[in-house]
Amino acid sequence: YLSAYLSSLWFGGVATAILRAVGYPIAYGMSRFAPAQRRFLLMLVILPFWTSFLIRIYAWIAILKPAGLLSAALGVLHRAPLNLLDTGAAVIVAGPPGAAPFTAASAC
Repeated sequence: YLSAYLSSLWFGGVATAILRAVGYPIAYGMSRFAPAQRRFLLMLVILPFWTSFLIRIYAWIAILKPAGLLSAALGVLHRAPLNLLDTGAAVIVAGPPGAAPFTAASAC
């Protein structure tokens, strides 16, 4: 159980760092606009919540699976395909985009 706990802490810490690095500059940029424009930008940030979480997860699966979009793009560049699905890298790549609107909206 200890290794699962420590890996969860690691993934949470990395996701938090990514969200801070991305969310706060977005919120700062949004805060520099006039209130009417700020409301429109906030709507754009919140727009991903209008799609189902399940649909977003399936989209990440389609991107990260061995025959997915990422591997196809790497094939065009004559690189070896990656199998990122079911790895820690998939958690780090797919986790923060789901929480990014929370970070930007709360900091704005």
